[in-house]
Amino acid sequence: MTTRTRQAPSSPSIAVANGIEVGADRSTPFTWEDWFLHATVQQRAEALGLAQQQGLLYPQQLPPLKNGTKTTPSPGKDTPLSQIFPRLLGGRTDGLSHLPTQEISFFDADLDELQRQAVARALSTPDLVMMQGLPGTGKSRVLAEIIAQAARLGWRMLFLAGHPASIDVILQCFVDRTEVFPVRFLDSLEKPESLPAWLRACTIDDQKRTFLDRLLGSARTSQADAESRCRRRRDDESLWADLETLLSRRQDIDARRKAVDEALPGVAASIERAADGDKTDTVFGLKVADLKQASEQELGDLDAALQVDAAALAECDKALADLESQLHDREPAYLAKKHSHFWTLSYWLHLLDGSIIPETESLYTQKNELQTKRQQVAARVEELRQKQKDAKNQFQERREALIAAEIDARKRALSEQQQTLLVEANQVDAAWNALCTRLNVSVIEKSADAIAPARLAWEQRKRYEERQCQFANAWTTFVEETGAAMANKLPTYANLIAGTLMRWHTDAKFRDAIAEPVDLLIIEDAESLTEADLQKLSRHAGRCVLVGQALAEPTPAPTVVEKASRALLPAPLVSAACWSKLWKTLGGDAGDWPNSWRREGDRLVCQLVPLGMDDEQYLESEGLADAPNIELRILHRPTTRPCLAQVMFAPNMSFADAFRFMMREVQEFPLAPVGRSAWWTEDAQRISRHMSPTMQRVQTWIDLEPGLRLGAVADESGEALRIAVIEFDKSAGWDRAKAELWLIQHRPVVDQQRTVFLQTPYRFPSGVAKVVRSVIRCDDWLMPFGSLDSPALEFVAVPSGSGHDWPREGAGLELDLTATRYGDRLPANLRQGLPNRGFVNYLEAQALVRRLETWHLKEAQPTSRVAVLALCEGQVALLRQLIEMSNGLRARHFQMEIATPGRMHQRECDVVFLSLTRSHSHRAVGYCECASDLPLALTRARTRLLVFGDPGTLWKRTQWHGPLDHLDGNAAQQELAVLSRLAVLLQESNPVLASNGQANGRQSAVRDSAAGA
Repeated sequence: MTTRTRQAPSSPSIAVANGIEVGADRSTPFTWEDWFLHATVQQRAEALGLAQQQGLLYPQQLPPLKNGTKTTPSPGKDTPLSQIFPRLLGGRTDGLSHLPTQEISFFDADLDELQRQAVARALSTPDLVMMQGLPGTGKSRVLAEIIAQAARLGWRMLFLAGHPASIDVILQCFVDRTEVFPVRFLDSLEKPESLPAWLRACTIDDQKRTFLDRLLGSARTSQADAESRCRRRRDDESLWADLETLLSRRQDIDARRKAVDEALPGVAASIERAADGDKTDTVFGLKVADLKQASEQELGDLDAALQVDAAALAECDKALADLESQLHDREPAYLAKKHSHFWTLSYWLHLLDGSIIPETESLYTQKNELQTKRQQVAARVEELRQKQKDAKNQFQERREALIAAEIDARKRALSEQQQTLLVEANQVDAAWNALCTRLNVSVIEKSADAIAPARLAWEQRKRYEERQCQFANAWTTFVEETGAAMANKLPTYANLIAGTLMRWHTDAKFRDAIAEPVDLLIIEDAESLTEADLQKLSRHAGRCVLVGQALAEPTPAPTVVEKASRALLPAPLVSAACWSKLWKTLGGDAGDWPNSWRREGDRLVCQLVPLGMDDEQYLESEGLADAPNIELRILHRPTTRPCLAQVMFAPNMSFADAFRFMMREVQEFPLAPVGRSAWWTEDAQRISRHMSPTMQRVQTWIDLEPGLRLGAVADESGEALRIAVIEFDKSAGWDRAKAELWLIQHRPVVDQQRTVFLQTPYRFPSGVAKVVRSVIRCDDWLMPFGSLDSPALEFVAVPSGSGHDWPREGAGLELDLTATRYGDRLPANLRQGLPNRGFVNYLEAQALVRRLETWHLKEAQPTSRVAVLALCEGQVALLRQLIEMSNGLRARHFQMEIATPGRMHQRECDVVFLSLTRSHSHRAVGYCECASDLPLALTRARTRLLVFGDPGTLWKRTQWHGPLDHLDGNAAQQELAVLSRLAVLLQESNPVLASNGQANGRQSAVRDSAAGA
């Protein structure tokens, strides 16, 4: 891009020189690759959308970058992260700030609270976070979540590990997920063809090939799509005339619908007016006229009959009046004469009139007849009047029925017309919408005023797509010419660069892929790094997450006096001095309290000082004067000052009372936390210091001060003796600063919130967990393990021995491959393919293969995964040959791998067959090339572990303290600790050897050696 000043759409005029604002630093020219590399996901999407709309993009339209920009010097210079490492390694924490609390929406909803804390700390730290965990505690899940969250934030990451498997287990979490774009660099011994398809697709060569294929395919697809859109636009231009035709039809339909809608409410009134009129030019008017004429004819007939009967009724009334008058005159004489009322005057006046009675009775008879006639005539009159009334009502009903029928018919006709118009309107609307869809515009309002601007916008879009088509053609040509060069820059586009530490140190191309510091550096197996390694790597990142696996045992070689006392001391986390310094400086031991609680019978015991095997003789007991049931045990070693080691409380004294007694009277805060990592939470009511991987249900609350209480949860014995949370009530005046100060006063180790120790083993759901817990870092596991339903550990002694006791010396069955004079002890057909150095144990290999054949016949399932492990490369090669020679195992139907433990990183199997190999006749020998091999082998089984070895050699090894063979004092001590505990467990797994061993004290000696280690 040349230097120019240009007004971009929707942006102010800005002088731009190679994409850099005037006045900005011109030392670094603007490039699209740099901007896209450091832009967030949202910024990338907005920029691509703007480019698609405009056809081209101006640098001044791009938002300023705050994510991953060059705020740190080049990798060759110190960065804030690299500058902080010397201070931390020197024990200085000045400049470290509290990590901010942030709400995170987790991809993995099954992470426990401590794992989520690890993710939150890794994302919020401005410098460094350290995480370590026991085998199977979910370190890989936490790392996968950190990477996913960092990708969501638009960060660029560098992921280094000591073993390729540590990388692959993380990358596998992102198969078919788009938020992470990984590039995996192969280790020096890896071949692309040996990798699974999903992993091979992550390698740089495959990513380049895939990128180029996708780039070319996308360009050609875009070109074809653009040309297709342009053709479709040209073909669709005639559709605008169809839209105008549809608009005219729709306007006509709307006018007709309006007329129908207006006519429909006045139908009744119109029919009423028509019924009241005299028009007979319609069917309805003719029907109304006929009905009216028939009604008038009927009423006329009834009226004529009514007049006749009315006249007859009047005559009857007149005749009755005359008869009444006559009867009125004659009735007194008639009654007196009739009934001989001689005391009346009428009787004597008509005494001689003999006709008065018959004449009067004749009048009565006429009256009755006339009344009967009158009733009949009156009934006829009433009947005629009723008929007249009924005729009128019937006429009215017929008229109303005729009107109602006409109204219904008229409304039905209008409704049908209305529905027809609606269907026609919907058809027009559907055709209108179809045309709008074909024109690829939103539905246009049906008006001439709306069509014009829509057509103008469509024509503008047409011209834009024509320009897009031209750009797509040019872009396809450009990609075809320069695609290979763009593919070479692919590592700068990836947001996750992964590879082994060895590849990083030896491959300049790998280091060149990180052209500038990344946002996040993740190093797994970081306990092997030196201070110089960390200093160099820190120059490539803004922040760092160091991950280590807690397999190492205590590093200091104990003296004879200190052996027993150090048995119960908290084990150093790792052997590497650099890692240990950083962990201690960052407060990783803040959760490692030196106190413990237990119950002896019905009495609680608070352990303040770790005691060794021989310390019981140096304990002196004292009772309290005011509380004789509370016993103080003073440790008085010959070479040390006396100190209070234990406090034994009165029978049945509660844990809460005992704890408060220790704080009040002994001035100790003997807290035994659940886990070794802690974190703070805060809500409206309280501030909490959690000391457990999960927010467990508190069983007992212990009030210490106003607003301060401890939450105790049950341990493996079922009694609440371990503290899961310390709560500070805000209403009592507590705040975060005051709570932290109080905690430091009782535990003067500052937690910088940058360390996490994972202790909950999720990988071991079965009895193998008890084996692992008993042998490897036995004090650091948090999952309580119950009794086993079936034995998870089986020890096969080679040789089996004639007696029932563990032999004092080894059988000498091992063969040194460097000593050719012993070559005849191995069959000739097996010598080929074995390495030139190391050890093999032919009899032990035969015993393992026989046991594997038996297991195959009786217990194997098609879904079983089996690992055959040996601590020596030569034994692995020998086992591989013997297994291939076995007819039964060649036809196996389960998955099986034969390897050394070092090749089983990040992998586990259902059943593990482990060959210890070493079998020396008279001296202690080292078992492993690397001290971590044996712990790694013992943590690979999920359901069952079978160990094959020479018990005499194992016992001999447990009695040797100090350097041995190729192992220095530190490595030998770590191997001794694991082998001693394993020997105890192996004796317990063999009842015969265990019972006899206890009788002669041999097992007790091994236990003492395990404690001393």
